[in-house]
Amino acid sequence: MSATADRDRLLHQKDAGASQDNMLRGIPLSTSIAFSVAAAAARGAPTEPDRSRFLGDYEGRCDHEATLVLNLRADGRFLYDEGCEAAARHEGRWSIREDVVELEPEFDAATESYPKLPVRWRLVPWGERRYLVPDGQIIRLCNAINLGEEPRDGSQGWALLRRGDASRRVTGEPDLPEAWRAFLLKEPIDGKIIAFEEGGFARLDIGGDDGLLAGMTLHAHVGGRTRCARLKIVCPCDDSARADIVRGRDCGDDGAEYADLAIGDGASTSARDFLREVPTRSGAVVTLVPEGRLLPLKLGGAEVAPPEGVTAFRAAWEKEREAVADAMTAEVLSLMSRRSATSSAKLNFDRERFGRLSLEPIGRDSESGGWVFAHPTQAGIPMPKVRAAHRALCFSAVFDPAQGRVIRVFVTIGAWIEE
Repeated sequence: MSATADRDRLLHQKDAGASQDNMLRGIPLSTSIAFSVAAAAARGAPTEPDRSRFLGDYEGRCDHEATLVLNLRADGRFLYDEGCEAAARHEGRWSIREDVVELEPEFDAATESYPKLPVRWRLVPWGERRYLVPDGQIIRLCNAINLGEEPRDGSQGWALLRRGDASRRVTGEPDLPEAWRAFLLKEPIDGKIIAFEEGGFARLDIGGDDGLLAGMTLHAHVGGRTRCARLKIVCPCDDSARADIVRGRDCGDDGAEYADLAIGDGASTSARDFLREVPTRSGAVVTLVPEGRLLPLKLGGAEVAPPEGVTAFRAAWEKEREAVADAMTAEVLSLMSRRSATSSAKLNFDRERFGRLSLEPIGRDSESGGWVFAHPTQAGIPMPKVRAAHRALCFSAVFDPAQGRVIRVFVTIGAWIEE
């Protein structure tokens, strides 16, 4: 007799015995049978997971260029719209297993194959936000948090973020499985490169004794400038970790075994400390954000400046604009650009375009309480640019209504500009 038949026989005997007991107690047979049927149904009916907290559009970016959107619909269908290497749209059904979304893509008749896309995505709640991360890549999300790339304030980012959540505040730490929580650091771990090894590896003067774990990523930097390559720990190795040198998009293919790294370069699990600050002659502070980094603004909810606040900001910005432009020297621009290893006079700031730049209200800074203003970055919007580097500059300003002045300006080099 099969195991299934054995189980069914035992359950039947148990239910029959229960029915006999109930009859002896004076419970009608019909009622006893109803109880038994209900019990059997309860044993065999799986619990339907709650889909509501998974529904919506989740957005991310591919190499900071094209947009990736995963739409999870209430009818159990999904749409995976990918514009990364080659624009593609895939559809199918989705289901839930614990906190993991499982995609079942449909067969692609055009390619006579199933599409190559991640089919298991883990839901990661963080305060009011919802992230979807490919299952097995939770460490990568932890690295992004340690490096200061998350929580982000826009759709641009590696992990998929539910549409509209970029303006929502986060509190505490993301809700991660216990096994991965050790990868979230309370404080940055800092060290330096002390040697290179054959095969494209680097040795650091910090290791497992300092809290490093295999899979962690570190920024390499020198003189406040981030290198194009990153360091991925392959062996914490007690007091001297071994790291794989991961080339970034801007490293180029010059044949250098160790990319642009050098012995003595700093290495850190955080990129927040690489920001440079330049005071303007009017007293505001211009914070230079390395190229490729998001502006380090923490928006407190979706509230924006009221009309009278916008008017007051525009008057203050007109007074501050020239001082900010004067601070954008070639040396300052070089500090942000990955493509200029040293100060270059070729990095010219386009003051005319900067003069036409219009900053719009986008929220409130949760740290200072000031109103935040930024400019649209969609294609076709004139932006000041660094012509020699073919890059567009992105600005944000924080306005303190109590003081009636601009207290901080953030600037970074953003997307490519075609001449």
